[in-house]
Amino acid sequence: MMDFDSWLKETLKIIWTLSNEDFQREVWFGKSEWVSSPTEIYCGLYDDLAVDLLFTTYRERFSEVQLSRWSRLDTMLNGYAGGSRCLPSDEVIFDDPDWHQIRRAAAEFLKEFPDIDPKTYQLPIPGKTGHDSG
Repeated sequence: MMDFDSWLKETLKIIWTLSNEDFQREVWFGKSEWVSSPTEIYCGLYDDLAVDLLFTTYRERFSEVQLSRWSRLDTMLNGYAGGSRCLPSDEVIFDDPDWHQIRRAAAEFLKEFPDIDPKTYQLPIPGKTGHDSG
């Protein structure tokens, strides 16, 4: 198991990719040497990072607002996947109004970590200079 700070930063990194439309546009549709997809976001959060375990193991390290924002985002993600993680195509997801709501919920979640420098979890958007929080 990762230490808390590393686990949190890796989680924030994936949630940032979830929140950032420009990043998704570039990496989901072959406009970059980087490759990602909605499936990779789900696998990164729920399989690789076991994010639910982060929030249960370290519950006391999170504020009630952070936990509430995570709960909302988690519910939205699980509802979107229908529990099966069989997702529509990247193109369908990208334009889906429900996915836009998930992006917004992810951005709201990230705002609840003002003490963590966004540069520690934001990735450069291919084709753009610097970091962009979307």
